[in-house]
Amino acid sequence: MSMLIDAHIHYFDAPGWTDKLIADMDEAGISWSVLLPTIGESVWEYVGMTFHNVANVDVLREIKRYPDRLVGGIRLIPTEAGAVDALRRYADTGHFRLAKFSPPEGFRVDDERILPFYEVCAQYKLPVLIHMGQTGGDFIGAKKAAMYQLNSSLGNPMHLDYAAKMFPELTFIIAHNGYPYFIESWAVALENPNVCLDISGSGPWVDGMQAVYAAMGGAAFIPIDFNRVWWGSDNCLPQRESISRATVFMRQMGAGKTQRARIFGGLAQELLHLG
Repeated sequence: MSMLIDAHIHYFDAPGWTDKLIADMDEAGISWSVLLPTIGESVWEYVGMTFHNVANVDVLREIKRYPDRLVGGIRLIPTEAGAVDALRRYADTGHFRLAKFSPPEGFRVDDERILPFYEVCAQYKLPVLIHMGQTGGDFIGAKKAAMYQLNSSLGNPMHLDYAAKMFPELTFIIAHNGYPYFIESWAVALENPNVCLDISGSGPWVDGMQAVYAAMGGAAFIPIDFNRVWWGSDNCLPQRESISRATVFMRQMGAGKTQRARIFGGLAQELLHLG
């Protein structure tokens, strides 16, 4: 039987945050959450706090507190020096089950400098979750001038077609269904069976949820393989409320009971090897 898994949620480095997350998971019936770091500083409206820079080591610390409820996503900029070594180091802990990066930070997903990164992900059987489409965030200080001139056009899912064909043994996941590049996300996933779609959060957060879901089979009549779709709350709503809203939208986009079970946990359970 499929379990409920929040496959996309960011860790807030605040006192008691992880304990509250576990309580929220219990209330929502969620078995596992996938914790992700975030590089930089931004604000999550529903949480009501500034989200400060969180490193992989911070996430690892919290996972070790709840190893039977939490796994992690290794968050790196794959074009930076040392990224491949860091990827191996965190993968070797056994507490991280996927890798995550964001092309709008200054590179394309088909950048040849990333190929060694993909090779290591394939070696460790780590799915690669990629933030694609629109990107926001209030980044501050020197890093903003040097690195965080975010460019959402770099997150066009069409750039993934090359990498997906280069690494057919590797699973790629397009975060937020590539909002607003819905057709591009669909086209790349249709062409490449190793590409999955993430419908976490919404794209432009809560206000865009219906657009993300409607684009998947509903208003746009796009034929979606629901076996390759997963859900995550992405800190946009309390987990229980996120599940409730997502269920309504999934019904509208034509996902039946069996398909919804896979979206809410079955695919993540399979890809992340969660018991």
